Amino acid sequence: MERLGGKQQFPYLMDPNTGEALYESAAIIDYLYQQYGGRPAPKSWQLRLRTAAAVAASAPRGSHGIRCLDSQAPKKPLELYSFEASPFARLVRERLTELQLPYLLRQCGRDQWQDWVLPIMRKRLDMDYAPSQRNRVDLMARAGRIAVPYLVDPNTGKELFESEAILDYLDQTYGG
Repeated sequence: MERLGGKQQFPYLMDPNTGEALYESAAIIDYLYQQYGGRPAPKSWQLRLRTAAAVAASAPRGSHGIRCLDSQAPKKPLELYSFEASPFARLVRERLTELQLPYLLRQCGRDQWQDWVLPIMRKRLDMDYAPSQRNRVDLMARAGRIAVPYLVDPNTGKELFESEAILDYLDQTYGG
């Protein structure tokens, strides 16, 4: 961290697309909205409210996602299909962080009402479901359904749904 940015401070964003490197969450958020969203970031009170909600959600998790565990680094980054509010995906993100494993996050946010219907209910209702969000489209093509978390390991060819199976896989494959 010191070699890259000059100090040990987090968060730190380094955008390889533009060469931009930033500390401070507010500056990072402003940059991301401007650079990739094409609009200004939400007002500071909205961000503080979101931060408070995130802290409240993290409190029951204790030290999960904070501590580092011994691990074996993969040659290629793993891929995780996820969305921020999924409690099941959160468990996987925490373990990836603890094991210090590099990964690409494929954010599968919901952008239409059908995305809110659980996959098992879509099947029971025989819904004509076609995702529109790009990572959901990719996940559907890749796995035949939309459910998160979904882990892709290009190092072993393994692809998994279900947080418990993914956590076991990560521990057995990369855990120290």
